[in-house]
Amino acid sequence: WRQCTEARFQALTLASLSLDARSLRLCPARGGAIVSTDRGGLRVAAGVPALALSGRLGDTPIRLTSGAVGLAWPGSLVARQIAVELGDRTDPNRFTIAALDAKLGREAVGTFTGADAKLAAVPLDILNAGGTWRFANGQLALGEGAFRLEDRQLDDRFRPLVARDATLTLVDNRIAALAALREPRSDRVITEASIVHDLGSGRGHADLPVRDLRFDQQLQPDTLTYLALGVIANAEGTLRGGGRVDWTPDQVTSTGNFTTDKFDFAAEFGPVEGVSGTVAFTDLIGLVTAPDQRLKIASINPGIEVFDGQLSFQMEPDGVLVVNGAEWPFVDGELFLLPTRMKLGAVDERRFTLKVVGADAAQFVQQLDMSNIAAKGVFDGELPLVFDENGGRIENGLLTSRAPGGNVSYIGALTYKDMGAMANFAFQSLRSLDFKRMEIGLGGELDGDIFTQVRIDGVTQGEGARRNFITRQVGRLPIRFNINIRAPFQRMLNSFRSLYDPGAVRDPRALGLIDAQGRPIQQPAPPAPLPPDIQPPDSRKVP
Repeated sequence: WRQCTEARFQALTLASLSLDARSLRLCPARGGAIVSTDRGGLRVAAGVPALALSGRLGDTPIRLTSGAVGLAWPGSLVARQIAVELGDRTDPNRFTIAALDAKLGREAVGTFTGADAKLAAVPLDILNAGGTWRFANGQLALGEGAFRLEDRQLDDRFRPLVARDATLTLVDNRIAALAALREPRSDRVITEASIVHDLGSGRGHADLPVRDLRFDQQLQPDTLTYLALGVIANAEGTLRGGGRVDWTPDQVTSTGNFTTDKFDFAAEFGPVEGVSGTVAFTDLIGLVTAPDQRLKIASINPGIEVFDGQLSFQMEPDGVLVVNGAEWPFVDGELFLLPTRMKLGAVDERRFTLKVVGADAAQFVQQLDMSNIAAKGVFDGELPLVFDENGGRIENGLLTSRAPGGNVSYIGALTYKDMGAMANFAFQSLRSLDFKRMEIGLGGELDGDIFTQVRIDGVTQGEGARRNFITRQVGRLPIRFNINIRAPFQRMLNSFRSLYDPGAVRDPRALGLIDAQGRPIQQPAPPAPLPPDIQPPDSRKVP
């Protein structure tokens, strides 16, 4: 056979592979023959420009196509652009190999590159795989495997993972594989996947143990899933547990349980520390949990730190996070996060509402480290928080004192001794105020200015204030205080403090307002004026 020739076969069987009747056009190497003999024995060398074969691998239908294939026996095998389909034509398992090389003898050994594997039942693809292979005694073994694992969905739930030194065996129509899946940038092992698949039945499973996976500067939740973007950042802590994926030709199911003893992170509404508990997934691939998952939270700081809370939530299909609610003890009262829903991974407006119930004013000012201020009273209210692509803000927050009211007083020593007689007199007269009702309205940008409106009704002198004829006459009048503050959130807290604590007012020289000789320093142009309705009309001089 010194020229190309047609070779036909009625059936061709190799181990568990049986091919249907087909004809192949075989061509010899240039200047040679397909079959030759010499002192070394019988030799076969032929090339095929392309393959188009079909048959069965065990009980599974198989279809195989390729580009050029070259065979020399004994010697080597070279194949390019191999494509294999296993199973029903409507939804097959697909395998492609860009290049396959082998040395042929008593056994076949070689390498492969550019391989992709896409199981119909599992929405995760193995891409750009390469490694070594060996076929002997009816068993195919792959070793030194390297590949990339990707989510097949258009909107990926998981970022790609990589593997190296993976192994796979195929014997008696059964695949068994083991691979350590790593996050590419940190090279940290996320899980050690153990996979079993039966080609005959189309059934299989994957065990995915997670052993003390650490999150730190090198590895963050959003490097594993896009759904964490804008939700969790600066994570610190470890996670353990595992998942399992089971599949048949008709469906895929997946479950998982993951536990942390201490997990810290930054959320939209502030830093969160000491999260602990277990989360159970009923659909691990779809990131769906069982209802009412509960986590303990050691502390959270949306501006005022609270401790020892508990969160109830669940994940629903399509990346929807349902917060059933959260609660914390809060200065002898309670702080609640009201129920809300949000779509993870989407640039949508997100709304949270913090509800304050029975907050004790005395403990509140202590928590703010206002050591020179004392307060009495109990407050309730709500702080609606809104987050979108422009940042976070408070919308129409309101805290209201309970009847019969309370007191705010300055209990420290007077810092500035040279305020003048009238200023000193006014301060001593107003250092303690009783009120029947106080309302604190909050609004504005969390990373910018917060507008605070304090309305105090039924104001009278409290215990410790200096009384005289004038104050007794004024005390008979119905007095209302309306105070407006515009400042960044933390500066706003200091503004409350400075109302009663002169020591909280910084020296103007330290602020760069005057020089050492007391002369004003030229300041840059002021910002645009505030809207005219910032100071309400009822702040005019009225009783």
